[in-house]
Amino acid sequence: MRKLKDLLSAESYQDMTDEEIDAIIDYKCDLARQTGETTAQRSALEETLTRMQEVDARSRANAEAMFAKACARRPAFRRVDDGEER
Repeated sequence: MRKLKDLLSAESYQDMTDEEIDAIIDYKCDLARQTGETTAQRSALEETLTRMQEVDARSRANAEAMFAKACARRPAFRRVDDGEER
């Protein structure tokens, strides 16, 4: 049997044996299955990334709001007693 690379580059199936044609069919079915799996994995990863970005945006907005609130408060300075008698 000829190499799969040579079979795939042929212009037609003419002069190929049944075994060679079956090898091409098997290869193309495997390729389609792998492509489908890769597409499904990519979709799942994109959904996960989108959710992570949404959580990050909410966390960032919350942190910015807390920072703005802290900056808006007047400082309250108090004397700290170090415990030594004077």
